Formats: sequence, structure tokens, C-alpha cells
Amino acid sequence: MSTQKQQHYIPKCYSRNFANSEGYIFVRDTWTGKGFHSKPSNVLRQNYLYTQPVHAENRFDNALENFFSNAVESDWPSIVAAIIRKEDLTGDQWQQLIEFMLSIRVRVPNTLKAVTAVLKERVQQESQKIPADGLLLDLFMKIRPEFRGTPSIGDLINEGIISTTIDPHRPLISMEKLIRSNRAILSIRGQPKFLHNRTSENFISSDNPFVSHIYKRKIEEITPYSYDRLENIEIVFPISSNTALMINTRKKDNKQHYDVTDKDTIRSINEKISLYADRYVFCADAKNLETVKGYSEKCPVPVRNSAIMDADGIVHDICFQFGRPLDQANNWKYDFE
Repeated sequence: MSTQKQQHYIPKCYSRNFANSEGYIFVRDTWTGKGFHSKPSNVLRQNYLYTQPVHAENRFDNALENFFSNAVESDWPSIVAAIIRKEDLTGDQWQQLIEFMLSIRVRVPNTLKAVTAVLKERVQQESQKIPADGLLLDLFMKIRPEFRGTPSIGDLINEGIISTTIDPHRPLISMEKLIRSNRAILSIRGQPKFLHNRTSENFISSDNPFVSHIYKRKIEEITPYSYDRLENIEIVFPISSNTALMINTRKKDNKQHYDVTDKDTIRSINEKISLYADRYVFCADAKNLETVKGYSEKCPVPVRNSAIMDADGIVHDICFQFGRPLDQANNWKYDFE
């Protein structure tokens, strides 16, 4: 059975809506500051990202990738076309759009790395309860002769004597639980609100385009993916170079479509999109990324000891804050670097 090697965490059907007239998007690596043009099919992907082994049959299973392609992404082009034509979405179309947004949030590296990080944190906590012994203990005491007390396996991990590796499929298994814990989506009341960009500045997007938080007037006060049922939750999701979803959950809009002619409004939205990017931002024109350079140094990362998980290591929920991106080079290789 053939297995698809290159699997896009940002679907091609999504990123191509940010391409220029020649079909290229401009991508900037916020970690290095370098940028390049590319076809959507050649970027924002990873080898065998969603492929899971079937040990009993000695093969790999592509069911998750097939689900994204066939069930989640198939209707996206028609939904985008309807939004661009300023048609009011039906209830079914709105539900499909929500499913598309949620699937992107849980399938991107930002979420998958976060799950791996909180599981490593749990391993570290539990290993502190296990005393070290034998040759590893002798090696630790040679390195840390000043250490007082009884060293634990956790101390050996901290010293780099023992490395921890998390089952790479564990984040995939956690996807369903993380979708169900997205309370921002569940708090939406009324109709969606789509912004139609009538300025010369394009909307941008990123490798983590789903933005939600308790609304704050100042961008510096935002806590990523924060939620309080009594607060106004702001949701932003770029749809194309000229359209974006923007919702304030405590406001009921009477209509679905609004024209925007103010460049400052577009730049403010782009700043938030850039702030949530894990590593890559992209758009049709490189100049549109110049105005958001100051918002690319940090991204959503897990708050220590905040994750809710079960005894099987399935993560149900994570609290986030802004911090330095999680760099897991051994686990996450971007093929187009």
C-alpha cells in the first residue's frame, strides 16, 4: 500500500488563496529572517506527519491524512468562493468552516510540539520520584560531585545523561480531545463576520493561523487562546489575501459581510496573525510582511504545569502564553528549509 510522504499541515487549498497572480506565495522564516517565494504545494509540509504505524500488519496507515483531505478540506474552495461573492453562509457551510479552522489548529506544529513538550514535562516530574542507581549514578556523581542528597532519574535527565523521547503519535491521538476543549469556538453566538479587504495591503497568514483570545485593546496584553465565559472572545482567521473571519463572541452581528477601507485595521489584524505564527508567515507580496516584523519573535507556548491529561498520556487541554518558539529539531524537520 502506497503512503503519501509529503503531508501539508497547512493545506494547499488554504495557502493558495494567498498566492500572487503567478501562483506563488512569499514565505518568511521568522527564526532566521530569511524569505523565499514558493508554490503552495512545496511548503508548509512535513514527511509522514500524520502517518501512523499499524504494527500488527507491518505497515503505515494514512487514515488521518485521508480524513483531512477528503472530509475536512474538500468543501473549502466552495466555501471561500461563497464568502468572496458575499453570500451568506448556510448553517452547514458555517459548521464546515468551523471544522476546518479547528482541524488546522490541532494539526499544526505549534500544537503538536506543545503536546510533546507537556508530555516531556510530565515525564520529568515523575522521574524525580525515582532514585538513580548503578553506573548512571556513578557517572552523575563524577559530573556533579558537589550534589547533596539522593540523585533522581530526573536529575540525570536535567544533566543530559538520560534523554527523553515522546511517542510521536501521542500528539496525534490528542487531537480529538484538544478540539473538544476549544471553548472559544463553542462560545460563538450569532452569525459569522467576514471582512472584505478593500485596501492595497493584503491579509497575511501563517503556519498557525487560528487566532483567539480574551479581547484586549492593546496587543501587548493578549494571552493566546485565553478564555473566560464572561469575557468577550476575539477570533481571527485569515481566509484569503482579501478576506478574513473576525468574531467578537459577545457581539451579535446583523450581517455577515463588511468592507474594510482602512489600512490601519488591516495592519492591526496582520499583527495578531503574525504574533501567533510558530515559525512561518506568508502572503502574496513580501512588502506586506514588513509591517509585522516586530511581532514574530514569540509565539504561543505551553504554560508550565498547565496541561490536563489522562493516565494514558492523552492531552485534553493546554494553557498557553507567549514565549520563545519550541525548537525540536530532532522531531520536527521542515523539508523546504
